[in-house]
Amino acid sequence: MSEFTFERKTWRKRPYAEILRDGKPFWDEFPSSKSGFQFGATKAALIIIFLDDIKSFVNSGGALPGTVESPKMTAIKGRTLKWYPRFKKNSGEVEHPYLELAYGKSTIRFGLTKAHALLLFQKELLDLASAT
Repeated sequence: MSEFTFERKTWRKRPYAEILRDGKPFWDEFPSSKSGFQFGATKAALIIIFLDDIKSFVNSGGALPGTVESPKMTAIKGRTLKWYPRFKKNSGEVEHPYLELAYGKSTIRFGLTKAHALLLFQKELLDLASAT
């Protein structure tokens, strides 16, 4: 089982967070990865709004209802959550469910591993979200 850590950082005087897996950025082993699992206060607030849905996603093993053609969607005051059963890569489709949270131009996508990590840091997410 992986060990996750939450690091709060600052970039251009704005707070953001990075969640590490086993002390390293997520997907550090993939050379094509652009960055680890990083997000600022706006995306932290999105995560907090949909925390119950994220818990359901994790507890169900990603088995929320929906299909690629008709994903599950929830909307709260202009903020949306969509569930997808798979994602596309250059080599085809990968059968791993993920969530997409969006508000305006801010979008964050994550699968089960990252969703599980988020649930471990609810207090830290609240603190970061209040920095907006």
